[in-house]
Amino acid sequence: MRPRYWVTALLALPLLAAGAQGLADTRFLSLSVFALSPLIASMFLGWRRTALLGAYALAVALTMALGDATFSPALDLVRVASLLPVLAFAVVNSVVRERREGRLRDLAAVARAAQGAILRELPREVGGFPAVARYRSAAAEARVGGDLYEVVEWGGGVRLVVGDVRGKGLEAVRTAARTVAAFREAAEDPGTSLLDVVARTDRSAARVLGPEDFVTAVVAELTAGGTLRIANCGHVPPLLVAPDGTCAELAATRPSPPLGLSPDPEVEEHHLPPGSRLMFFSDGLIEARGADGGFFPLEQHVRSLAGGSLAEGVDRILDALGAFSPDLRDDLVVLGLERPALRPAVVGVPGGITLPREGRAAVQARTLVGEVLRGGGLAELAEDAELLTAELVTNVVLHTDSAPTVRIEIAPGRVRVEVHDTSSVLPGPGSPEPGRAGRGLALVQRLAHRWGTAPAGTGGKVVWFELTCPPPAQPELSEAELLQLWGDGVRVPSAAVPARSPWRWVYLPDLPTEQVVGAWLHAEDVLAQMSRLACPDGERLPAVEVELARRVVALAGELAAPRAAVRAQAAAAVADGEPAFTATLELATGMRAALDDFAEAVLEADLLCARRGLLPARFPDGGELLRRCVDLAVRQLEEVPPAPAVVREGAARGDLPRSG
Repeated sequence: MRPRYWVTALLALPLLAAGAQGLADTRFLSLSVFALSPLIASMFLGWRRTALLGAYALAVALTMALGDATFSPALDLVRVASLLPVLAFAVVNSVVRERREGRLRDLAAVARAAQGAILRELPREVGGFPAVARYRSAAAEARVGGDLYEVVEWGGGVRLVVGDVRGKGLEAVRTAARTVAAFREAAEDPGTSLLDVVARTDRSAARVLGPEDFVTAVVAELTAGGTLRIANCGHVPPLLVAPDGTCAELAATRPSPPLGLSPDPEVEEHHLPPGSRLMFFSDGLIEARGADGGFFPLEQHVRSLAGGSLAEGVDRILDALGAFSPDLRDDLVVLGLERPALRPAVVGVPGGITLPREGRAAVQARTLVGEVLRGGGLAELAEDAELLTAELVTNVVLHTDSAPTVRIEIAPGRVRVEVHDTSSVLPGPGSPEPGRAGRGLALVQRLAHRWGTAPAGTGGKVVWFELTCPPPAQPELSEAELLQLWGDGVRVPSAAVPARSPWRWVYLPDLPTEQVVGAWLHAEDVLAQMSRLACPDGERLPAVEVELARRVVALAGELAAPRAAVRAQAAAAVADGEPAFTATLELATGMRAALDDFAEAVLEADLLCARRGLLPARFPDGGELLRRCVDLAVRQLEEVPPAPAVVREGAARGDLPRSG
């Protein structure tokens, strides 16, 4: 009842008491009724209104006493005055109640703040992925409990956690808050692997957990290309719902203890087709019981997640749960995530995916484009698209003051990639600065089927390229052109070869083709990881690791030409079906130290990648082939070999197959 209705009713109460007294002809029948008015008011109204109603009731009682023909001052006034302690008690009661309600409101505000920290409301999209989270408490008045969730942007995708703290009450809330905070800090760090995120979250949660407490959790990351990696620490496995409604449980192959009990999960990788949806949840969903004592049949309802919007699908499941079990016995949380369906339109958010204005943007762009194309059935275009996108993104980082925005459009047999920036200066290939300016567009000009640049409608410009399947035939590049054009996605100043160093031919005979291809691809993966760690944000890593990463990237830039030549000649051997080949390289004698340093640094970087979990495996042969090739090249540089009679056709241009 609203306050004004209470005031009206309570004002009428003394008048009703007066009427009752007249009918009953009882002089003091109404005194207790007069006292009811302020007492009832103190339960619902503020102390000021309570005091006014008390004064009003007292005035009505006094008026009736004075108007009585048998009025006796000695007796009637004392009886009326006896109402004063009751009225005073009503005012005091109202004051105490208001203060208590104020404290409850403060506690509710703290609870809302805690809920915002632990169970924050997710935006409609996180990192380009539609996301929705729902929390249901077993207690209607509770706002937070031991269940937790979080989704954060990371690189070209998102990372998430869903967990359940053992226990109830404030200790569970405290542990949940600590776990979420630790996850956010670790997951947003681009230098951490998924296992690093689990380890850091575990260490933080263990500081507040009791000896018998723990947190079951599933930690996952989803990339724009649809690669899902999961580390499950004793939690309920998530469900994958395909666009056609088929459902699969993504259970861990090897169980792991929960957080706080020395978890040791394995990272398991899955591929999500476009349009797929994921549902992460706590055990409160599957342990809810119906009237007959049976558990909620989630498998019968999870297919409804595929229809309509993601939020509608999650709400349909929770509505079914509410009808099945109106009285929940445990808290529950449900987190839904969707990989958008690929269309002949922009992949990601409507304006594209904006990358940070720093060196790692090129690595992120390569990863994004490669995974989108491989996930969309255009794997044969992925390698060239990765290279060209990295070049255009690097140009934005180096030559403008804006962050690059990448937009990808795919259609059957074709991909179009656009790179936007806020600079109005239109670029062109062939800038006079050697080895840097103009090189990206020169590569685009040679490799793309179509490309162009134009002012953007919202300001700035867009540089775009298109690749078709199969790729058009490309002219061969000379070794001099390769030296000018080939490079890594992240630029660092490379050491110059002494100007007067004599160039000599070096032969690497009987190289096993398949092993060379595997070693070359693995070395490129190591270089990509080192390029990321060598960026400015890598300063958060140990100084020795940052220094190693920068040394590897610098040496890779210095040896760009021989690396490209080996790649091309190995690709030609694969195309010819040759099990072995002889690599022919033209090297400067001043490269001897760089070759030795490169082999040593790459093998050390390979060990670092394995130790940090950045790559799933090490060099296939422990780096023995790389070490043997470098030793042979260094020995020949100390001699004067004859000029080569034949150099392989197409040795400067080739595409390595992703195999081996």
